Amino acid sequence: MRLNKTRFSATLALGAALALGMSACGDDGGDSGSGGGGGGTNAVTLGFMGDLTGENSGIVIPPKQGAQLAIDEYNATGPKVKITLKTYDSQGQPVQATPLAKRAVTQDKVVGMIGPAFSGESAQVGPVLEEGKTPSVSPSATNAALGAHGWKYWHRIVANDNVQGQGVATFITGSLKAKKVFIIDDASEYGKPLAATVKKSIEAGGAQTATDAIDVQASDYGSTVNKAKGFAPDAIFFGGYYAQAGKLVKQLREGGVKARFLSGDGSLDPGLAKGAGGTTADGSVIACPCLIDPTGTTSTRPSSTPPRRSMPPRATTRPPPSSTRSRPVTPRPKRSTPSCRPWPSPASPRRSSSGLAASRPRPTSTSTR
Repeated sequence: MRLNKTRFSATLALGAALALGMSACGDDGGDSGSGGGGGGTNAVTLGFMGDLTGENSGIVIPPKQGAQLAIDEYNATGPKVKITLKTYDSQGQPVQATPLAKRAVTQDKVVGMIGPAFSGESAQVGPVLEEGKTPSVSPSATNAALGAHGWKYWHRIVANDNVQGQGVATFITGSLKAKKVFIIDDASEYGKPLAATVKKSIEAGGAQTATDAIDVQASDYGSTVNKAKGFAPDAIFFGGYYAQAGKLVKQLREGGVKARFLSGDGSLDPGLAKGAGGTTADGSVIACPCLIDPTGTTSTRPSSTPPRRSMPPRATTRPPPSSTRSRPVTPRPKRSTPSCRPWPSPASPRRSSSGLAASRPRPTSTSTR
């Protein structure tokens, strides 16, 4: 999974690097002094910002590696203007991201920024990059509200959480046929709105919900576990990141809560299973509003060839003992990590047997004007 995500990110990063580099080189009538490596040098600098050493760095390092790979391959072609990648480790914290963005714009003179990776830091960094007229492309900031600011230089290449949340809810009420769903969030700019969208969509589907929030700084989620146990849900959805998701799953199972556990793309990392311990996370379902390309061939398919439809979502590994609603899939040998569920292809407007709409918009580069 890590290799495939890196390969996919590389393709995206190369396009972003070329677009941002050429945009900056031609900005302001050719003012080379503000172009990151300008002033007569034959190089421009791109930034990459995100959590590179923090507890949720597992979902940020692969895009960074993909960006570096794409730039290395581009530079190897002998272009007249080469690209340098400079990293800014925000650890996913908005308070750390803001000064890093100011330094990137005013001191390092980057011509563009890949990232920030998370929604919270993106909300804080957006105005800084906008003021500096610095184009940015985030590979993973999915908060829907980010697109409502009217930023001219901000872009993302992934569907937002309105799409993701509605898809998750449809799967929970349709495929899992859950009647009671306990919804938890981490109170972040990413997790809280995503959980709210899932809640609203689930209730629209006729199911009953109850909610709670966890403190990401805490290690004991006993209060949340007790509330979940008292509600006796058929499914549990967590809006947050994998570092907390793993601990949450572990404590839920230890507390006797056996409901199916689901989460969004912030939990799309083997760290979830590692944090849960052993096979505790088996049966977990992870969603992603992104293109999952297990064969690594999507980007190389001729444009004249219509894309294949994604397989319907399936259980990642064997389900929890109390679950009989979904047919399990034999897990890969020596692997207990929950894999992500591919979003259905937009090739057909029909609905898949799983209940997720096959006409979900395929992630493309988007910008807010």
